[in-house]
Amino acid sequence: RPARERPESDRRMSGLGMEVTGPLTVRELEEESGLGLTAVTGGVGLERVIKGVHFSDAEDPVPYLTSESVLINSGRTWCHDPQLGMWLIDRIASIDTAALVIGLGHFMDEVPAEVVRRARGIKLPILTLPAGGKTREVLAYVYHALASSDLHRLRRTVAMQNDLLDLLVAEAGIDELLAKVSSLLRLPMLLLDGTGAVVTAYRVTESRRRAREVWEALSELTDGNALGMVEAGGARYFCREVVLYGK
Repeated sequence: RPARERPESDRRMSGLGMEVTGPLTVRELEEESGLGLTAVTGGVGLERVIKGVHFSDAEDPVPYLTSESVLINSGRTWCHDPQLGMWLIDRIASIDTAALVIGLGHFMDEVPAEVVRRARGIKLPILTLPAGGKTREVLAYVYHALASSDLHRLRRTVAMQNDLLDLLVAEAGIDELLAKVSSLLRLPMLLLDGTGAVVTAYRVTESRRRAREVWEALSELTDGNALGMVEAGGARYFCREVVLYGK
């Protein structure tokens, strides 16, 4: 969604002082970075999530890339041969590259039309950095946005742990603890005892019926592993075993 429509609770600040909302996307890199990037492939792939960034003019940059990364390239190796450009597009798309950013003004003034068509066909976004633009600023933007996201997750995890510790110190009851965990994970929760009976539940309808379903499914596991996911009665349950005083 456009930044102006995002709720305040979803916003956070990165090391560059920019507003970052959720995971970094190609759309944000184009529209909100202030770097003058233009998506020459139109709206193709703009919602892709970015998880890394790499600058390379190697003929085959794939060995140095991770999936969902942005590749920054000046076109040095393929500026005189669009066929090589199309090969590059196919090659980086094979590892789920998030986008290709091409710095103009060094080896090419525009992206060849056939390369743009190929990228549109396989839904790989191409962004151009105008002549005079600095690739290091693109690198810095992505690095800071990703670092901000990691820091946000770390702070949220610590906050969760502190909330639960406060409840434990206050000797809160099991109902309050389960309600807090359910709110933190944003999932309905059931707590069963060692016989499958419901100890407490939060935001769960028909808790006894659901307890029977999941308990029967768990009992049928041949390896005795009660950790993981089971499906029963058309529902999916994520199961974790809680051990207290050896029981």
